[in-house]
Amino acid sequence: MKTNLKHEENTRYFYSGFLFEEYIDFNHFKETVKKAGFSVDDKENMNDIYKYFVNNMDWSHKKTLDKIYFESILYSQLKNVYVHTFNNNLSIETFKQNINKILEGLKTDSKVPTNFLRKMNKDGFYLMDGLNITVAGSTFISGLDYVDNNEKTKKARILLVQTVKDEKDKTKYFIAGIEINFIERTCLILIRNISKIKEPDENISGDYNRSIGKFYNYVKEQILNKLIGNVTTIDRDSDRESIYKVCKKLDEDLLKDVRQEVTDKAYTAIVNSVNNYMGKLYVVNERPKKPEKDELVRNIQSLLLSNYIKNKYDTKQLVKKAKKLNLIGYTTKLKFKGNNSNTGSTRSSSSKHPVSQSDMFHSLYINFEGAKELENWGISWFTDTKFSDEKNIEVIQTTIYSTSTYFKIVFLPKKPLNEEIINYVVRQLNKQRSLKPVNE
Repeated sequence: MKTNLKHEENTRYFYSGFLFEEYIDFNHFKETVKKAGFSVDDKENMNDIYKYFVNNMDWSHKKTLDKIYFESILYSQLKNVYVHTFNNNLSIETFKQNINKILEGLKTDSKVPTNFLRKMNKDGFYLMDGLNITVAGSTFISGLDYVDNNEKTKKARILLVQTVKDEKDKTKYFIAGIEINFIERTCLILIRNISKIKEPDENISGDYNRSIGKFYNYVKEQILNKLIGNVTTIDRDSDRESIYKVCKKLDEDLLKDVRQEVTDKAYTAIVNSVNNYMGKLYVVNERPKKPEKDELVRNIQSLLLSNYIKNKYDTKQLVKKAKKLNLIGYTTKLKFKGNNSNTGSTRSSSSKHPVSQSDMFHSLYINFEGAKELENWGISWFTDTKFSDEKNIEVIQTTIYSTSTYFKIVFLPKKPLNEEIINYVVRQLNKQRSLKPVNE
């Protein structure tokens, strides 16, 4: 039944979602509300917008605003994204039973007021505008919804909140977003780093997590595993090998024609020069064997290629070239382990500079060619994911980490993210990890 907030709730409504606001970009939020068809040009803060909706619109419009707030928190600033998969054939009915058990467990020790506890149910809710929970150690779910596609549940999304104190004893929300995709059987845990969280005071406040790593483990063990069962075991070696192959292919596709040009014009001269140097430096029986000579030739080729690129191509030309080739982006950072167990690393100066233009990259290229695995990898992704505009070379930079316990994507830009770019990057990487999603 439709409820008219204008008559029934405006006299007792108070906006209280202030602690959530650091997780959104207000101007971006306001633009999203305007795109949804609401006139909020003269509203200067969240309180103004919510009071305008409560006093002038019915429940369905208020719920639209709540959903925009929910998604703005979930997809804007939670930039540490842990990626998992699951094999369980989980029905939405079973999932709702599991979420209900979790909700009941959290309510037991919750400091959330009773009137809001009653609204927390397995069918979904948005309570971000009403919750101002300041007791340190409080853990609660502030939002839960389901995304349907052709009468089948596609995604479930959750905002889990833990109240913490920073070093100045200021109350803050430590937030983890959870997105579970039932079609692709993937699940994401999204967390924003909060620096300098204060040690809990056992005599005054409850316990809470103080780092991304600990909060991630808490969410995985206490929420995710209870919702969908144990997630698929991470195969670190396979993941690192997959990332290595992607990184190597991006480099080869971007520089294939340039490498060939340098080879065609200079290879014979380089070989002749190496042979000449060997003749001058060593007597016949001391000269290096063919494999060593070949490696020296390759190293000289790489250094010459570096010099050639530096003098023939500026940064923008390389980026435009990558876009024209419909590459997903370009590499900006590498840390790898070679066959001889030595490690090497190199990075470009910014998200707009491919690492292929770096002198260090080319000096390390032979080691990179023989690398067994990457420990972490940086890439700038083209935000024009449909490649509809060749002139659009805007990128978003990430660093990918692969360990035995997690596969994590860190989105580096300060500007807010969005659902589309997060899921695009996740899907692209999962394809390369041989975790191909089921067709929707």
